[in-house]
Amino acid sequence: VDKVIMAVADVTPPMLPHFTSMELSNSLWGLARLSKAEGGHLGRGAAARLTQLACAMMREGASRVGTFGAQCLSNSIWAVAKLELDDRVAQDFATACVRQIRLNRFLETTPQGFANSLWAVAKLRLDLAVAGPFCADAARYATEEPGELRCFMPQELSMSLWAMARLMGRRTSGRYSQNSNALNPDIEAFALNVADEGVRRLVDFSPQGLSNIAWSLATLELTRRPVARQFILAVASMSAEALHAFPPQAIANFCWALGRLDDAQQELANFGSAAATEAMRREAEFSWQDASSIISAMNNGLEEVPVVKVFAARLVTRAAECCGSIGNQALLNIALAAARLG
Repeated sequence: VDKVIMAVADVTPPMLPHFTSMELSNSLWGLARLSKAEGGHLGRGAAARLTQLACAMMREGASRVGTFGAQCLSNSIWAVAKLELDDRVAQDFATACVRQIRLNRFLETTPQGFANSLWAVAKLRLDLAVAGPFCADAARYATEEPGELRCFMPQELSMSLWAMARLMGRRTSGRYSQNSNALNPDIEAFALNVADEGVRRLVDFSPQGLSNIAWSLATLELTRRPVARQFILAVASMSAEALHAFPPQAIANFCWALGRLDDAQQELANFGSAAATEAMRREAEFSWQDASSIISAMNNGLEEVPVVKVFAARLVTRAAECCGSIGNQALLNIALAAARLG
């Protein structure tokens, strides 16, 4: 892969002014895919040349985004995020793509392009003055027609909502509204429609997708809405006995979301017991952040649940042996939870 990148980087730059918009976009997309080949372990020289070539492509494309089609725009911004470039050239090019998508009113944007664009904006952490209106317009576009979300694959729904929550949720300090305490109504409508669609297609979602939607609804502070509550409780009921298939972070995030529901102590106890059991069974797979998030979600009202108390005691014992390798927030979560759980 390194040799391919070096060869392409040698011959491509002089040709860029002659590339069509689609060729520029496809080439940038290809570089992003190449950058992750072989686990993303490129040699230092190849990595540097790949970055230089990507920047040259973005500089060439920045003045031409008005000629990019919907697929080119979404592919381009996805590629920038996948390349993990955050310099001024990358930010300016991504911002130009976002503005063009809005200007086009998402015309001919596929569900995959929609989700990829939102994911990229969240990953790149574009300025809120750019990201906020983009999220609001995207949400409005996706909910304009009844049943529009039925055209989305489960992963596209969960990824889109995750991106909006990461950018706009209170927990992420990203509200975009004249009233900083109010969520944009279009984003709220989109989130609740995703929850409703999720309830209908619950078994079609991956464990990570289910967790992402639950986390997003809680982050956007929508857990008191009936359909959001229905979704989270339905996932808890369906998943409690299937946590062996859940990644550790998905379990931790779902515990946090479930803990945000009012009057759901029994559901939290049932799911929390299953989560604690799974975290102990797969102890080596759970990061300190994951484990501390799980126990933190259980420290309010689960003091008498036996397996939760065993999990807390075990976590404290392990933490005491390696405090220096645990982040401050995780340590604080463990200490506070252990104190409450006895």
